[in-house]
Amino acid sequence: MFVGGRTLVLKRAFVDDVHQARLRYRIRELHLPLLVMHSPTDNTVDIANAGEIAREARHPRSFVSLAGADHLLTARGQARG
Repeated sequence: MFVGGRTLVLKRAFVDDVHQARLRYRIRELHLPLLVMHSPTDNTVDIANAGEIAREARHPRSFVSLAGADHLLTARGQARG
């Protein structure tokens, strides 16, 4: 996997842990405000994934689109408000 200009190696144990984490359930039962941010130009994570997280979360929740940003906000000025 290539992330932020670097090759990222994910071991099988990491993938297994993610599958066993029951993330949908954990997001649904969070009982805390959740802020989901995603960029339409993110080539690492699809918008469908961010939308699914936002739909599973309870209120209060917010979804922010980071137009023109990459996944790790690596370009100059992307992390500024």
